[in-house]
Amino acid sequence: MLAVFVDFEKAFDMVWRNGLIMKLKSLGINGRMFGWIADFTHRTLQVRVHSALSVVYVSENGTSQGSMISPSMFISMIDDLPSSLQYTDTSLFADDSALFKAGRNINQLVQGAA
Repeated sequence: MLAVFVDFEKAFDMVWRNGLIMKLKSLGINGRMFGWIADFTHRTLQVRVHSALSVVYVSENGTSQGSMISPSMFISMIDDLPSSLQYTDTSLFADDSALFKAGRNINQLVQGAA
Protein backbone atom coordinates (compact mmCIF):
# COMPACT_ATOMS: atom_id res chain seq x y z
CA MET A 1 0.00 0.00 0.00
CA LEU A 2 1.18 3.47 -0.90
CA ALA A 3 -0.34 6.21 1.28
CA VAL A 4 -0.06 9.92 1.97
CA PHE A 5 -1.58 11.35 5.13
CA VAL A 6 -2.61 15.00 5.10
CA ASP A 7 -3.44 17.25 8.04
CA PHE A 8 -4.71 20.58 6.72
CA GLU A 9 -3.04 23.29 8.79
CA LYS A 10 -5.48 25.80 10.32
CA ALA A 11 -8.24 24.16 8.30
CA PHE A 12 -11.17 25.56 10.27
CA ASP A 13 -9.57 29.00 10.60
CA MET A 14 -9.02 29.29 6.86
CA VAL A 15 -12.39 28.15 5.49
CA TRP A 16 -13.45 30.78 2.94
CA ARG A 17 -16.81 31.85 4.31
CA ASN A 18 -18.32 33.13 1.05
CA GLY A 19 -17.12 29.99 -0.72
CA LEU A 20 -18.72 27.87 1.99
CA ILE A 21 -22.03 29.68 1.55
CA MET A 22 -21.89 29.14 -2.24
CA LYS A 23 -20.94 25.48 -1.77
CA LEU A 24 -23.82 24.87 0.64
CA LYS A 25 -26.25 26.44 -1.84
CA SER A 26 -24.92 24.17 -4.59
CA LEU A 27 -25.41 21.16 -2.31
CA GLY A 28 -29.07 22.08 -1.91
CA ILE A 29 -28.90 23.46 1.64
CA ASN A 30 -31.52 26.18 1.96
CA GLY A 31 -34.28 27.51 4.18
CA ARG A 32 -33.82 27.85 7.91
CA MET A 33 -30.85 25.48 7.97
CA PHE A 34 -29.02 27.63 5.41
CA GLY A 35 -29.85 30.79 7.36
CA TRP A 36 -28.64 29.27 10.61
CA ILE A 37 -25.33 28.18 9.07
CA ALA A 38 -24.83 31.57 7.39
CA ASP A 39 -25.40 33.30 10.74
CA PHE A 40 -23.16 30.80 12.51
CA THR A 41 -20.23 31.47 10.19
CA HIS A 42 -20.48 35.25 10.66
CA ARG A 43 -18.26 35.87 13.69
CA THR A 44 -17.01 38.94 15.48
CA LEU A 45 -14.09 39.03 17.89
CA GLN A 46 -13.21 41.35 20.73
CA VAL A 47 -10.46 41.20 23.35
CA ARG A 48 -10.89 42.27 26.95
CA VAL A 49 -7.97 43.03 29.28
CA HIS A 50 -9.38 43.79 32.72
CA SER A 51 -12.06 46.39 31.94
CA ALA A 52 -10.61 47.63 28.63
CA LEU A 53 -12.14 46.31 25.39
CA SER A 54 -10.53 46.29 21.98
CA VAL A 55 -12.38 47.32 18.85
CA VAL A 56 -14.69 44.71 17.37
CA TYR A 57 -13.06 42.70 14.60
CA VAL A 58 -15.18 40.95 11.98
CA SER A 59 -13.75 37.57 11.00
CA GLU A 60 -13.80 37.21 7.23
CA ASN A 61 -12.92 33.50 7.13
CA GLY A 62 -13.13 30.41 9.25
CA THR A 63 -15.55 28.45 11.33
CA SER A 64 -15.65 28.27 15.09
CA GLN A 65 -12.93 26.07 16.63
CA GLY A 66 -14.37 23.36 18.84
CA SER A 67 -17.84 23.63 17.38
CA MET A 68 -19.58 20.37 16.48
CA ILE A 69 -20.56 21.70 13.05
CA SER A 70 -17.12 23.02 12.00
CA PRO A 71 -15.74 19.65 10.80
CA SER A 72 -18.85 19.18 8.64
CA MET A 73 -18.45 22.65 7.17
CA PHE A 74 -14.81 21.96 6.32
CA ILE A 75 -15.63 18.57 4.79
CA SER A 76 -18.34 20.19 2.65
CA MET A 77 -15.64 22.48 1.24
CA ILE A 78 -13.35 19.61 0.23
CA ASP A 79 -15.91 16.89 -0.52
CA ASP A 80 -15.17 17.08 -4.25
CA LEU A 81 -11.46 16.40 -3.70
CA PRO A 82 -11.78 12.60 -4.16
CA SER A 83 -13.43 12.99 -7.58
CA SER A 84 -10.50 15.09 -8.80
CA LEU A 85 -7.96 12.41 -7.86
CA GLN A 86 -8.33 9.75 -10.54
CA TYR A 87 -5.84 7.11 -9.48
CA THR A 88 -6.13 7.12 -5.70
CA ASP A 89 -8.62 6.23 -3.04
CA THR A 90 -9.32 8.83 -0.37
CA SER A 91 -10.52 8.98 3.19
CA LEU A 92 -11.69 12.33 4.56
CA PHE A 93 -12.27 13.03 8.24
CA ALA A 94 -12.49 16.62 9.44
CA ASP A 95 -9.11 18.22 8.62
CA ASP A 96 -7.28 14.89 8.37
CA SER A 97 -7.23 13.01 5.09
CA ALA A 98 -5.51 10.03 3.55
CA LEU A 99 -4.75 9.32 -0.09
CA PHE A 100 -3.91 5.71 -0.77
CA LYS A 101 -3.60 3.00 -3.38
CA ALA A 102 -3.28 -0.72 -2.73
CA GLY A 103 -1.65 -3.24 -5.01
CA ARG A 104 0.77 -6.12 -5.25
CA ASN A 105 3.61 -4.22 -6.95
CA ILE A 106 4.92 -1.07 -5.24
CA ASN A 107 6.75 0.01 -8.41
CA GLN A 108 3.49 0.00 -10.36
CA LEU A 109 1.80 1.97 -7.56
CA VAL A 110 4.53 4.59 -7.65
CA GLN A 111 4.37 4.79 -11.47
CA GLY A 112 0.58 5.19 -11.35
CA ALA A 113 0.89 8.00 -8.77
CA ALA A 114 3.34 9.98 -10.90
